[in-house]
Amino acid sequence: MEQEIINAYKSGDMDACLALSEAMLETAPANIISLQHAARLYSNRGERDKAKPLWNRLTEVAPKIPEPHLQSARIARIAADWDSCSVHAKNFLKSNPDHPEALRIQVECYIELKNAMNLGVAFRNLSRINPEGLVPIARHAVQMGMGREVATSLREVADSGDEVMMQLCASLAQQERDAAIAYEIRKNTASAADCYQVMRIYNPASSYPTTSLSRLRKPFLTRARKAYKAEDFQRALEHANTCINIEPQEAEAYIIAARSAGLLKEYKEAFNYLHQKAQFFWSDSWYLLNYARAATRAGKSETAYTAFSDLANRDDDIASRHADEIKTQLERLPSRVNSEIQACLDVGDLAGASEKYSQAREAGITDPKFIEMRDRIRNRGQTQLRDLYDSGDGGTLPLAKMLIDLDPDAPYSYRVAGRILLNAGSFAEALYYWEQLAKMDRENPEFLLNVARTYQRLRNKDDARKAALALLDCDPENAEGKQILDFAS
Repeated sequence: MEQEIINAYKSGDMDACLALSEAMLETAPANIISLQHAARLYSNRGERDKAKPLWNRLTEVAPKIPEPHLQSARIARIAADWDSCSVHAKNFLKSNPDHPEALRIQVECYIELKNAMNLGVAFRNLSRINPEGLVPIARHAVQMGMGREVATSLREVADSGDEVMMQLCASLAQQERDAAIAYEIRKNTASAADCYQVMRIYNPASSYPTTSLSRLRKPFLTRARKAYKAEDFQRALEHANTCINIEPQEAEAYIIAARSAGLLKEYKEAFNYLHQKAQFFWSDSWYLLNYARAATRAGKSETAYTAFSDLANRDDDIASRHADEIKTQLERLPSRVNSEIQACLDVGDLAGASEKYSQAREAGITDPKFIEMRDRIRNRGQTQLRDLYDSGDGGTLPLAKMLIDLDPDAPYSYRVAGRILLNAGSFAEALYYWEQLAKMDRENPEFLLNVARTYQRLRNKDDARKAALALLDCDPENAEGKQILDFAS
C-alpha cells in the first residue's frame, strides 16, 4: 500500500492519497510513509489540529527526519506553545543549522520564554544567515527587556556597513540613554548602569555611556577604598562588587575585591575576581601583579608563573619596584607546581595532574624535576589505562588521548587508542594513531600491519598497497600482509 500512497501523491490525487494513508494508519500507526503523506496533506489544507498529532508522532518514530520537527515547530509557534516550539526548532537545527526560518523561530521562542542564556548565540546565528530580517525581531527582543542579548550582533551587522542596522543601533542607543536617565531620576542605579552598558555596545564611539558609568560608580568606589583602608574587608568587598556591576571595564574595583577576599582567606574567590578579566586588563601591570599573587595563593602556580614571567619582561614603574618579588617567585614557582601535581596524584586525580602539567608546560616551565613529574603522571596513567582496556571500560579512549597530549613520544597510549578505534570501525581516526606509531618505529611489523589494515578497510587500495609493501619489506612472511597486497593489486 505504501507504493499506492506514493503514486497517488505523485499523480495529484490528494483525496485518494489521504484516504489510503488514513487506512494504512489504522493497522500500522507508526508507518512513516502514511504518516508523512497524511500530515503533509492536512498541513496543506490548513487542518493543523489533524496534522499536529501526525507530525508529533513522526518526530518520535523517525526522529532523524528533519521535516516533522520543522512542521511541529511551525504549528507550536502559531499556538504560542513556546516550550514545545523551542524543542522542535532545536531538533530541526541539528541537521539544518543554517535554515533561516528555523533560526528565526528559535530566536522567537527564546525571546518569548525570556531565555537570555541561549538567545545571544541563537540571535548571532540568525544575524549571520539572515541579517535583512533582523529589525522587527530585534525590536521585539528589546521590548521584552532583552536588548543586551542582541546588541553585540546588531552592532556587528552595523559595522559591516548595513545602513538600516546602523540607523537601528543609533535609535536603540538613544532609547537606552533615555531609559538610563529616567532610572537615574528614580535613584535606580543598577538599572541605569545596565542601560548605559547596553548603550555602549550600540554606540561604542560615544564617550557618554562610559562617562556616565564612571560617574555612577564613583561613590561606591570611594566607599570601597575607605573600607579597605579601614580593614573592613567584607564591606570593601561588597562595595567593590557594586562597582564591578556598574562598570565592568575598570580595573581598580577588581583589585580591591580580590585583595579583600584574599585577606578574608578566600583565596579561590580572590583569584576568580582577577581571572575573569585577566586578558582584558593584561596590559595593566598593577592588575597583573595582583593577579599573579592571587594565583599563587589559590594554588594556580602555573598561571602565576605565566603572569610573573610577563612582568619580568616589562620595564614600567610597577615591574621595576617589584622586581625582587618577581624574581623570587619565578625561582620558587616551578617547585610549587611539582608539589601541586604530586598532590593531585596523591588523591588519584590523574586528569587534574595532567591538566596542571600541560598548563605549566605552556607557561614555559622546564625544571628537570618538572619533567620527572610528567613521567610519574604518564606511568600512573598507563597502569590505569591498561586496567581500563583489559576491562573494556568506556573511559579508556579519553584517558589514552589525554596521555598522548601529556607525552606525545610515548607509544603505548597510541596503541590503545588505535586498537579501540579500529575495533569500533572508526578507521579514519584509527589511521592517525597507527601512522604516528609507524613514524616512531618504521621497523615494527605490528604498526605497519595496522596501517595496512586500516587503509584496506577504508577501501584505499593505493595506500593499502604501499603499507603492505612496507610491512613485507621488514616481515616478508607476514600472511595478512600478503592478503592485503592481493586485495590492493
